[in-house]
Amino acid sequence: MIVPSRISIGWLLCAAVAVTALIALNRGVDLLWGIALLLAMSIIVAFVLPKLQLRSLHVERYRFPTSGTVGQPLTLSYRVRAGGWLGRYGIELYDTLPAAEMGGPTAYLAKVSGDQTLQFAWIPEVRGCWPLSELIVESRYPLGLSKARNSCMPSSEGGASSELIIYPDYVPLRSLPVIGDATPHAEHRSTRLRGGHDEFFSVRPHHPEDPPRAIHWRVSARTGELVVKEYEHQLNRQIWIILELSEDEHVGSGAASTFEYMIRIAHSVIVKAREDEIPVGLLYDDGAKVQRAGPGIDHGTYLQLREALARVNPRSQPALTSQLDRLWDVLPSGGTWLLFTPRDPSGRAALLRGARQRSAYPLYVEFDHDSFVRGQCQPHVRTQSTAEGLVSIVADGADLSTLFRI
Repeated sequence: MIVPSRISIGWLLCAAVAVTALIALNRGVDLLWGIALLLAMSIIVAFVLPKLQLRSLHVERYRFPTSGTVGQPLTLSYRVRAGGWLGRYGIELYDTLPAAEMGGPTAYLAKVSGDQTLQFAWIPEVRGCWPLSELIVESRYPLGLSKARNSCMPSSEGGASSELIIYPDYVPLRSLPVIGDATPHAEHRSTRLRGGHDEFFSVRPHHPEDPPRAIHWRVSARTGELVVKEYEHQLNRQIWIILELSEDEHVGSGAASTFEYMIRIAHSVIVKAREDEIPVGLLYDDGAKVQRAGPGIDHGTYLQLREALARVNPRSQPALTSQLDRLWDVLPSGGTWLLFTPRDPSGRAALLRGARQRSAYPLYVEFDHDSFVRGQCQPHVRTQSTAEGLVSIVADGADLSTLFRI
């Protein structure tokens, strides 16, 4: 016998009305007629009231965040206006946020009356960029027999943003091996940087956080004010991060996918490179051309790289290794390359040959695809040094802070 997994309460009530009416007709019992009438009126109310609930009801975003970071809570604020003196109950609000991680409505409004500003906490689990388009309000009150739905267009007042961007999080890396000199293109060369430790550059006023050894005592004595020495730092090291956007090269879904792990690793390397004052750049093929950002260690470059990491998505396109000529045209020789090895062995060999021919030191990240497919977490990153470079094998659930550590 096949038993339905879920029977609608509406059908149960309709069946109850029919059975009660038949019994009343057969027995002539007035009480049963009253029960049947009561049940019928309940069904009518359950179908009509949800539509009445949404009349003169408007919802809009209020002081809504324009950006956030994976794992960090955001406050979502909505202004609700309910016309008339009757309250609304059981209103479900759907916003254009990642539905898979929300697990249902963005917010549930138990009761709304008049004008209200409501706030809800949300912790994004996946980075990305979502358009802030119309809001959807639904009502199933009181019995859930029917559903009414209305859309509320976003307000353009106050310069409201049209999108919400969620930036990837990162893991503080314990080490970042960068070996070799870089020979960047002339338009990207920066010869001097304040804050290094090579040759004397200039002096500046003393700040409380400056160490005593940085004070230029002779100039301070002559001017009567504390000044510190600055040095120039030759930018002779660079690291380039090369992303693989081909969806055929990645497995898994959501935050537990090799693509999202790649983005998180790239962001972690960018943060570590800035801490170590290593210029860092980003390369990826968007299908039309190879996009390049950086290199640099300034805050503006970091914001540009982080923005790119938040917006890129896997695409239905050939693997990067199938069009290496486009990559070599924009990638400078030397320095360190962070590569995410393709699943095709011939593609890996081509990347290795290209790195050797261009005098680069490769850092390879290889994903244990089986662990991502089967959901088998392995906390350890396996790193080994080979003749071609440093290879780190990353599985699902791996501790990324130990990346590149042998």
